[in-house]
Amino acid sequence: MNSNKRESIADAIPHNPAPQQRYRCYADDCPMAGTIFEGSPDGLGVCPFHYGAAPLEVRRITKALLDWRCVADAVRVARRALLGTNATNGPLHAQTMADAWADLRATVAPVYWSDLEPGPMRVRDRSKPEGYRLLNAPESLADWARRLERFLGARVLEARSVGAARRPGALSRSPNEARPC
Repeated sequence: MNSNKRESIADAIPHNPAPQQRYRCYADDCPMAGTIFEGSPDGLGVCPFHYGAAPLEVRRITKALLDWRCVADAVRVARRALLGTNATNGPLHAQTMADAWADLRATVAPVYWSDLEPGPMRVRDRSKPEGYRLLNAPESLADWARRLERFLGARVLEARSVGAARRPGALSRSPNEARPC
């Protein structure tokens, strides 16, 4: 066989071991996927956190997301497991959530664990002071990912309100503290 020829087609295809985001957010360095398209899906998408943001707020929002990159990474891992051929693979979802939580727990300060830890399923209940009630069922990977996104959303709201009065329920983390992730 000619030594100049490739042994198989697999050798001709460059392999990238790290999975790439399919759609990146238009904001430079944003760790979230740009899944909202204005106009054509051929253009750049925007993540839900940057959608509708004033140009002067874009960098502040991106910084808040980068400060909490470990949570953004957990959301991406969860969303990847929930799509495609693995969409109905319950055991894979449970393992993905366990692995992602183990990574988060090793990265995030214990003060945030109660906000981020997977737990029982939560159902909205406005009559309760905390706004939800717990069911006797484990939280699904999709529900956990949505809860992590709400956590990120609260951190983005805090970043957008710099100079304004703190919102009720905002974390009391000062801007001079070390980054959380």
